[in-house]
Amino acid sequence: MEQQENAEPVKIGRLKISDKPTTESHREYLDMDTDEEEFGHQETPEPQDEAPPEPDKPVFTGAELDTLVKYTKELTVLPNLQDDSWSEQVEETIREYFRDPTKTIITVFFSETQELQALLDFPEQTHGGLTYFLRKPWQVYRADDFLSSVTFGSVGDRIELTAIKFVGGVYAPMAFKSGDWPETFLNPLASTTVTRDEIFSNINDFLTRAIDVTYKPMGILVLYVPWEGCAEQEKQHPDMERESVTRIQRQKERALLINRLEKVARTWIKQIREALMISSFNSQELHDIAGEFDFWQSRYENLACISRQLQHDRLLQIIKQLKKVKSSSIKDLKLLVSRVKSALEETKSNLGCLYLVLQSCKSLDNSNQIQEFLPRILHAIRFAWTTSPYYNKPENIERLLCSLSIHVVKICKSSINLKLIFDDPKKCRECLASTISCCEAYSKIYDSITENCKLNGTNWSVDKAVIFNSIGAFELRCRDVSEICDTIIIYGGLNKISIGGTRGNQHEMEYRRVMDYFLQMTNEMRLCCEYALDITRIKWFQDISNFRCDVAELESTVKNLLNSLFEDVKNVEMGVETLYTLLKFKERQGFQDILHEKWAHVWELFYDEMKICSLPPTNVEMVADKVKFSQSEDALVSQIHKSYLTRLHKILVNASDWLGDCDVQFEVPAKQMTGSKIDDISISGLGTLRLYVFKVGNNVERKE
Repeated sequence: MEQQENAEPVKIGRLKISDKPTTESHREYLDMDTDEEEFGHQETPEPQDEAPPEPDKPVFTGAELDTLVKYTKELTVLPNLQDDSWSEQVEETIREYFRDPTKTIITVFFSETQELQALLDFPEQTHGGLTYFLRKPWQVYRADDFLSSVTFGSVGDRIELTAIKFVGGVYAPMAFKSGDWPETFLNPLASTTVTRDEIFSNINDFLTRAIDVTYKPMGILVLYVPWEGCAEQEKQHPDMERESVTRIQRQKERALLINRLEKVARTWIKQIREALMISSFNSQELHDIAGEFDFWQSRYENLACISRQLQHDRLLQIIKQLKKVKSSSIKDLKLLVSRVKSALEETKSNLGCLYLVLQSCKSLDNSNQIQEFLPRILHAIRFAWTTSPYYNKPENIERLLCSLSIHVVKICKSSINLKLIFDDPKKCRECLASTISCCEAYSKIYDSITENCKLNGTNWSVDKAVIFNSIGAFELRCRDVSEICDTIIIYGGLNKISIGGTRGNQHEMEYRRVMDYFLQMTNEMRLCCEYALDITRIKWFQDISNFRCDVAELESTVKNLLNSLFEDVKNVEMGVETLYTLLKFKERQGFQDILHEKWAHVWELFYDEMKICSLPPTNVEMVADKVKFSQSEDALVSQIHKSYLTRLHKILVNASDWLGDCDVQFEVPAKQMTGSKIDDISISGLGTLRLYVFKVGNNVERKE
């Protein structure tokens, strides 16, 4: 029966098909003929739609183009961009961009040669980023609506920032909100299974490290806030809307999400703790008052930035999610929020005190003003010590006083022109002496104020040696430079000299070698003296040590030359002339002893002359081949001897004005002198030196 019932519809269907009208025979014939006629003929192709003609390019007046170029220049943001960086070629490229709507982009950038360029495309390489302007094809910019319709932006040259912006702003939100991620899938590169939780965790870890590496060197703490964990995002999660997702699966995903958020929260806690620990400078670094103020200002900005980030909506949503599961991180986060608020208030207080100190320091711009303004600055520091809870601690107020010492060193250093070391060493030495006096005055002022504090019972417990460590180091540097000036004064004024005697040419050659060696030594010191007063450059110790070794070698050469010169000195006049030639070396401590020795030797030559003039007549006869003198002739010879000794004595007395006194000149060997008459020779400024001049005629054999 079922088969019959099923067969009936088939029959009915067949009947229906047979009910259709059949094609007439003549109709088929006509159709066949038509096909034969059309067979072998090409069909005419239908005409295709032609592309619409391009619209006409816009026409601008010169004023409109100038206005558009002006707007473009104002919107361009590049590092080190100046008004004179814009060239006519760049401006013409900008005009071409506005005249030709087919150009959709223009970029402005600096080339490797620091030349500003404009290109109607993206460049292959830039230096310092670029600024771009975009538009749709055939979009016409007009001066009236350019600022409201333009699409533009700037791209920096830092790869880290670009990666953070792309991954954090584009990829991460799409990855977290996408519901197409399977629970697990095969990694084709490593042939391992990767879970969705691992992918999300890796995204968070990458962005956390990238942000930390990028902003931490700048002294800025930027917290990474993931795009998952918000209530709104959780409601819109595609998996939550699918009926196939069971409650167990939801709980599992929820647990994985909380674990990821907990890991991010622990990273926040670590980063905030590190930021709060940075409360002072590195103890090995040296900073002045301005540097101390800049540090606290930067710290205030960083703490304020952290405080604002802790109030971010997405961050608060994540904290709310962690509160629901009673996470252990919530307690630490609350404590850190309180510490950030307290540190922010402390920073405000310190900035107020430092501002007063900094304003007082601005009045001190010259080393000669130290005695006038330094007491005011020290009293401002005392105010900070008494009012600020932070600077009331000994170690903190001690560091602030060290900053003041660095500021004093900076002021004193700026008042010394190191170029004068070689151009005008005497003036430079005077400036150095004045600077050293200012540093000593600073120490006396500090002692005076601390004594008054002790009397009032409010003395700060600080170590003066630590506070004045930089001052002492700077004074040593000043004395080193002064030593260089002394050397240049002595050797730098050496000119070509003429030395007589049988070995005069040999001595002059040695003298020229001394001058050449000094010039070589001076040229080496020119490079080092640029940082001579920089107490942070420890290389100076090696430089000044090498300089002293060179000076010692130079002095040894000069001493040998001086001794060699006096080997040829046989009389007083030659000795005085030689000493006058080497007079400049008298200012050098190492030459004072040897010059004094040679000066005494000249006086001994004078005494030898006295001995010769006082010889008895028998010796005169032997020398003069036993010439007999009459009494009148004896008196004449005696007068000649007296005039000769008087002239030599006058030369020595005059030389003592620039060579100084000599002990030998007061020691008359009386035991070697015998005579019957004493003549007084007046010595100007030295008293009376009694010289025994002997009358040769007393023992002269007279003619009968």
